[in-house]
Amino acid sequence: MRSLAVLELFTGVAAVTGGVLLAGLVGGGGIVAGSSALAHRSHARQLSALFGVGLVGFEIVEASWIGFQPLELVFGAIGVGITALATRARHGTVVLG
Repeated sequence: MRSLAVLELFTGVAAVTGGVLLAGLVGGGGIVAGSSALAHRSHARQLSALFGVGLVGFEIVEASWIGFQPLELVFGAIGVGITALATRARHGTVVLG
């Protein structure tokens, strides 16, 4: 759970340095999801999964809007990793639903 929170907080803080839309959607989402994960809130995994899927979606839309940039691939991969970590329990069971 700690690696999940670190990835989310890193992504959130990095995004806050960007534009308003990026800061609101990605930055705010990462900070909320990461903070929930660190606090072991009951809804933390669901927030993390939503954030990861949202990050991937944001990067797909951004790539189609302004064209491919290598950093989009990096953040898209981070989104996939966050989603994968969030949807796995400690013993590999899917926990969403």
